[in-house]
Amino acid sequence: MDRPTRGPALDTDDLMARCLGNADFAGHILAKFQDRCAADLAALDRAVTAAEGRTVAALAHRIKGASANASATAIRALAAQIEDAAPNGPLSGIADQLADLKDEWRRFTQAAADFVSSHRASV
Repeated sequence: MDRPTRGPALDTDDLMARCLGNADFAGHILAKFQDRCAADLAALDRAVTAAEGRTVAALAHRIKGASANASATAIRALAAQIEDAAPNGPLSGIADQLADLKDEWRRFTQAAADFVSSHRASV
């Protein structure tokens, strides 16, 4: 099954607007988000495997909020889907959404690295 296009993994225009044009601050925001989100994704994976619906919903909510701050709009949308689905049904259906979230995470980390690299090169 083809996955719909989710747009850019990192909305750099939004990120730079949030950071008032300060690329160094934007890089700091991205680094903090990546550290926290990596841990949250691992915990989310464990919670899905253990069928802990409340924990899944709470972790997805935290990822959703943090990704909005980091301008990771596709991650935010996927986390919102997981948060909404967790309390309403079996967690077995969330496995596909979690796989999509992990794929999007990989796309985001590459986009974040590209952003940081391009802004270092321009300084």
